[in-house]
Formats: sequence, C-alpha cells, structure tokens
Amino acid sequence: MLAINVKHTRFMSYLLSGLLSGLAGFVFLMHKPAGNASVAMRSEMDAIAASIIGGTLLTGGVGNVIGTFFGALILATIQKIIALSPLNESWWQEMANGAMLGLFIILQSVILSHRRKRKNEDIQAALKE
Repeated sequence: MLAINVKHTRFMSYLLSGLLSGLAGFVFLMHKPAGNASVAMRSEMDAIAASIIGGTLLTGGVGNVIGTFFGALILATIQKIIALSPLNESWWQEMANGAMLGLFIILQSVILSHRRKRKNEDIQAALKE
C-alpha cells in the first residue's frame, strides 16, 4: 500500500512556491527602480496572455510549463518587434496582445467544441452497439 502524506506534501509545495515567489520579487526589485508604482502595471495580463498563448485552456485542466514558456517567448518577441517598428506606441502593443489573446481564445473555443462534438458522437456510437 502506498501512502503519501498529503499534509506534508501540500505544506512543502506552498513553502517552495512562497520561497520562489519571494526570490522572484527580490530579483524583480533589484532589476527595476524601487518606489515606482507603474513598474509592474499590466504584468498580470501579460502572464495570463503568455499562459493562454502557450496552450493553457481557460476552462482549466490542460496546460504545462513548457507551453507557457514558449507563450511568453512569443509574446515578448511580438512586443519587441512592435517596439522596434515605427509603431512604437504603447497602445499598439496592447492592441497586438489583445488581438493575439482573442485569436487564441477563439481557437481554444473551436477546439473544445470539436472535442465535445466528437466525444458525443463516440458516446452515441457506443450506445447503438
């Protein structure tokens, strides 16, 4: 019989998550100027966009760290291309991020509806047999 101590595992995962978050915050603080309130503005939207572009479904249950990493690379590449182009306005970057996010959300919806339809057809075929 395999027994896993759930309380200990949960505690250690929260401890590791807290330590790594604190380390990331410290590194971010050393990299950016302190006391500037607009330093991390809209960072949460970039994190969500990178996750969705990387393949994480909004419904949950599907996604991985590697996909999110590549989603962040794609997002950063597009932002750098816009920054180097003559369209170096902040709203162009927001529009590009929103357009990409909308495209991937629509793509996810199409994929999920196709999966549901195929699953329903499989269930109907199994019931007929």
